Amino acid sequence: MLAIIALLMICTFVYFLLSQKLTVVGSLLIIPLVFGVGIALFTNSGLDAIFKWIYEGIFYSIDEVSGEIVSGVAPAVFLILFAIFYFNMMLDVGLFDPIIEFFIKEMRGDPLRVTILTVCSSIAVSSTGDTTTAVIILLAAFVDLYKQMEMRLPILALLIIGPNTILNMLPWGGPAAVISSALNIELMDLSFALFPGMAGGILYTICLAFYFGYKERQRLNFDKEAELDEDQKEKMLASIRNRRVDYKRPHLYWVNLLLTFTIIGLLILGYGHGSVLFLLGSIIGATINFGDSKVVMDRIREYVASAIAPPMATLGAGAFSGILYGSGMSQALAFGVVKAIPRFLGQHMALVYTLITIPGLVFLPQEAYYFGISSVMVNVMEQFGVTPLQTGVASMIPQAFGMISPIIPALYILTAQTQQTFFEYQKRYIKYLWPIFAIFCIIYILTGSLPV
Repeated sequence: MLAIIALLMICTFVYFLLSQKLTVVGSLLIIPLVFGVGIALFTNSGLDAIFKWIYEGIFYSIDEVSGEIVSGVAPAVFLILFAIFYFNMMLDVGLFDPIIEFFIKEMRGDPLRVTILTVCSSIAVSSTGDTTTAVIILLAAFVDLYKQMEMRLPILALLIIGPNTILNMLPWGGPAAVISSALNIELMDLSFALFPGMAGGILYTICLAFYFGYKERQRLNFDKEAELDEDQKEKMLASIRNRRVDYKRPHLYWVNLLLTFTIIGLLILGYGHGSVLFLLGSIIGATINFGDSKVVMDRIREYVASAIAPPMATLGAGAFSGILYGSGMSQALAFGVVKAIPRFLGQHMALVYTLITIPGLVFLPQEAYYFGISSVMVNVMEQFGVTPLQTGVASMIPQAFGMISPIIPALYILTAQTQQTFFEYQKRYIKYLWPIFAIFCIIYILTGSLPV
């Protein structure tokens, strides 16, 4: 009975999310709450049990057998909030400007240099973990240049979105936090497992930029003595320099760079949780860069307002997973799925699940898939010897195809500005960027993160 109720709840959740009758947060909170009340009344658990389940999903629970404390989503919520806050602030104060400006000055009208510049700029801007911001900034910087040099605009789209696809998997990018909450695994453990594959994927996008650059050289009969028009170069530089001029702090560049390296270094070395490190970095950075308390508070209000949606969704996710697990629905549904899976697939379950997840992430919002399906599958996978962390990695690998999803608004801006239909963009993405998926699979198999 619980398995049927769980399946009905998941279908209802997906329906309301896809039909946009409820927001992501509304779907994550209201749907499980309604079903949770029904189960509590049916099983005589008492309504107080619902709030206990939600509390455990958000904050922590204690395993009744081992006595182990299991964290909820709260640490991930604060990591996402303050990481987005921090990188938005660093983007405004100009931390990434010198990197992009250096490449602009050095490209000298060479199509190869332009493609390398494009991918390096995308790597820099996409490290904030935000797709929409990266698309808007990079289009503003490069569309006119590609047109003037008669370079193919679809190449620009691929070189912008390729690194963004990979860097979206950073701890503060969104998907990693969602899946860590859905599977109840430590976000930084998942991130450390993902880093080798991400590095391989980034290396591939750089190689792809070289390939496109050489192709464009041949197609355009590039003259090595030619130089980029100075007016165009200045226009590109202006698109970077004139963004939020009032907040630029060039005189504090090295201070901000040192602060950023310190936070990331401490995070990688494991000296502190990301939520604490980015909280400290955000407050120290805001104080150093903006000084006056009124200005600091204005910046805090703006950055928090722009960063609050993902943490809110993660809080809702904690409530969803708390009710799903605490009520017993997750275990019941997992048991039913295990019985339905042919035994011969058991030893290859991680790879099978990875392939199944591709269409799930393309056609469903990631919250719907991860919390509606992955949160149940983690228990199924454990029956076949796949750990929750390995399930998390298997869930993230299909993000390689996440940027062909028709439900990502920023992609419509990208395709319109690069003069192609969405279907044409999807075909080119699959043709040139599918190796990212293969690289992920190979590296994670070699590291043991994807058991086969």
